[in-house]
Amino acid sequence: MVFFRISHTLLILGTFVLLSAPRPALCAQKGNILHHKVVETLLDTDNQKAADGTLHVNQDQVRKHLRRDSFGGTTFSRVSTSDYTSPEIEYRFTIGRANTSYLKRQWWSKVSSDDFEVWARKVSDYSGAYLELLAIQPVEGYVFEVRLLSPSLKEGLSKVRKKMRLFYSNAEKNGVFDESNEALTVSLNKAKRKQKKTKTTAAKVAKQPSAKLEAIAPAQALLGIWKGPMKNSKGGAAAQSTLHIKRKKDGQYHGTWHAGWIFNKAKQVGNSLIFEVKKVANGCKDYRVQFAMASHGKSGKLKYVAHDRCGSVTSYTGTAELSKQ
Repeated sequence: MVFFRISHTLLILGTFVLLSAPRPALCAQKGNILHHKVVETLLDTDNQKAADGTLHVNQDQVRKHLRRDSFGGTTFSRVSTSDYTSPEIEYRFTIGRANTSYLKRQWWSKVSSDDFEVWARKVSDYSGAYLELLAIQPVEGYVFEVRLLSPSLKEGLSKVRKKMRLFYSNAEKNGVFDESNEALTVSLNKAKRKQKKTKTTAAKVAKQPSAKLEAIAPAQALLGIWKGPMKNSKGGAAAQSTLHIKRKKDGQYHGTWHAGWIFNKAKQVGNSLIFEVKKVANGCKDYRVQFAMASHGKSGKLKYVAHDRCGSVTSYTGTAELSKQ
C-alpha cells in the first residue's frame, strides 16, 4: 500500500495545516479531561469495542498520544495497523469546524449524505486499485472522521458507516459531549472532586419534601442518553437511534438526535420534550419531534413528522421506542 501511505501522509499534513492550527485559548478552555475522553474513545473504537464509560487511560498514555498522534491539541488521530486483508483505517477527532473545501481539489466525490457525509476517490498501487472513503460528521463544535480503503463502494459504505456509528457512540458513552468538559481544565482529580460535590448536592435534594421533588423530577429524568429502534411510515427502519438531551444553566434544553443532528430551544411539557431539527440530510429534510418519557423515567416513545424537499414522498412519520442508558 505504498501509494496509499505516501498520499495518505501528504493529505494528513496538508489537511491539518488548514484544520488544526493551534488554538491555545480553546485548548485551555477544554482542558485535559477532554483529552482523556477523546483518547479513550479512539482506543475503544480502534479495538472495535463499545465503550463502557470508564476512562481506562492514564495521564502518561494521554501525553504519549498527544506527542505522537495529535496536532496542536485540537486534532486527535488514531491509525490502525494495516494487514493483507484490512488496509489502514484512520479515526480522527477535531475540536472546531469541519473543513471540506480541499476535498474536490483532491479528486474526492460525495457519495452519500444520509446520516453524515461520505466522500470517495480512486487510489491504486502495486497491490491493486481501491476506493478510499472518508466519512465526516460534525457535532456540537467537534468533527468526527473515519477514513478507510475498500475494494467496492457498497462494501466501503457499509463499513465506514458502521465504524462511524461506533466512533460517535463511544464518544457519547465516554462523556465527550458533557458540559463539564468546559469547567474541568486541569486534571482528573478536579473531575473527581466535582463529581463528589454533585453527589452531595443530589443527596441534599433527596431530603427535600416530596412536593418539590415532583416539580423537578421530569426535568432531571429527561436528561441523558436514550437509545432504541426506530421505524417510519415509508417502511424504513434503524436498529438504533440515539437521543441525547442536555440542559444549559439557564434551563434551556438542547442536544442531538439520531445522526448527531443538533437541536436547540426544546420545549418541555410535563414528561415530554418537543423540538425541531431543520435542513439536515444535505439540507433536504425538516423534523418536528416529540419525546414522551414514561412516568418511571426508564423508557419513552419518540414520534416525529418529517418533511422532505428532495424526495418523492414529501411528508412521512416515524416512531422510536427508547430506553435510558
